[in-house]
Amino acid sequence: IVVNKTTATINTGDNRQEYVVLCKFLTIAESPFDLPQPSSLSSDDYELIQALNLSTSTDKWQNMMYEDKTAKSVHADAKAAGKDKLGYDNCWSDWQKAALDVLEDGGPQDVKELKVGALTQEQKAAAHAFISKIANKSRRIKSTFPQLSKVAATREEKEARKALKMAVHGADVSERRAETSNAAFGEDTQNTARETVCEAADRNKRAKTVLATLTCLCEKPDSTEVTDGACTKEAEGTTGWRAAANKAPDDDLVKIVKTCPQPRKKPYRFRDIRNAIKELSALFHTANGIGYLGAKIGGACDGKNNGGVCIKITGYEAARPAGLDKITWVSAFSNLADHMEERQPQLEAGNRSNKILGDLANEAKHEIETEKAIQWTGLSGATHSTTAVDKSAPNSVACDHYNRNTTCPKVNFKWEEKTETEGKCKPKEGEGQKNTAETEEGAAKTEKCKDKTEE
Repeated sequence: IVVNKTTATINTGDNRQEYVVLCKFLTIAESPFDLPQPSSLSSDDYELIQALNLSTSTDKWQNMMYEDKTAKSVHADAKAAGKDKLGYDNCWSDWQKAALDVLEDGGPQDVKELKVGALTQEQKAAAHAFISKIANKSRRIKSTFPQLSKVAATREEKEARKALKMAVHGADVSERRAETSNAAFGEDTQNTARETVCEAADRNKRAKTVLATLTCLCEKPDSTEVTDGACTKEAEGTTGWRAAANKAPDDDLVKIVKTCPQPRKKPYRFRDIRNAIKELSALFHTANGIGYLGAKIGGACDGKNNGGVCIKITGYEAARPAGLDKITWVSAFSNLADHMEERQPQLEAGNRSNKILGDLANEAKHEIETEKAIQWTGLSGATHSTTAVDKSAPNSVACDHYNRNTTCPKVNFKWEEKTETEGKCKPKEGEGQKNTAETEEGAAKTEKCKDKTEE
């Protein structure tokens, strides 16, 4: 931790630590950083589930949605459909979309390819009992999908990059040889004293950028300078900065930034930025309530070896623990770190939710295909054959179609293996397969909007 200097003069390299930390911010602004794109709900999977849920429901329930089915017109809300007191409002927009998706000449291709309309009423009822539960799960996923703050959600890398460059250079520069004193300090400081300019403040002719701060801590004055530079010999400049007689020369600013490390290829993470801010904060020292960054043994931040090669922050001590906020360029980095940190877990949680949603969509599609396949087994023989089906006899073909632990029990068979998808669906001893429609009758009638699938 840097303390107030008590020596007679400021010595070579007394601001070396500050220089190293400030250069980190310049390097961060020029390097890639990890700002992951926000995760959003997989609408294709969600809408597919809702469409299959609606298309397997009763005709009465489906018709409730339409104002004019031929004209592809759905009711604007539950009230327009005469259902305003049943708690459907929160789900209505989802159902509207599903109602349009299930029309023969509308909706996504994967809904059309499943040909739900080819199912018998019994098959639809059996499928609906299973899919309605999936639809409820998908709605819970949607309602609990991780959200971002508005600012973090809309943050774009291009805009963030520009904000960092403005914080460092005072301009959206693309290369280090484009530095100018006017941009770094916000205005021409030709006739302003160095000790006035070298104050951290969010206004022009002040140390309002990283480069302006580096200049105040490293640039030599026209006389009484620190031997071989307060930062490094290479960063002290050539001409010198004369108080209220000239400004810090552009060439010297270019020279300063060229001594900082080059950009790196590995993206910076929010922890890297936070660590740089923490290191910067540890370098401040105070005197009479004023904060200082850089060496100071007396007088003001005039650049002289018997005064101060520094910047001052008025009101720093009184503003603690938020004193660093008075250096306004720091906020460009801290805000970005906040948004980076907020996005990463949201992305991970969102991806997990979408993975579950995708699995549910596949489950729903598989259920439709299962019911369609059973149409050509002994179960459909009762309607397509003159020979009645013996329901007390095991139907191995039908059983094979219910090849998961979630579907096997619904037709009154048992699942013997350990995993969900590896095993065999077998008839229970002494029992045959019951008609699917019989076992599913009324299975999905619970809460209103949450679990409502038929009236």
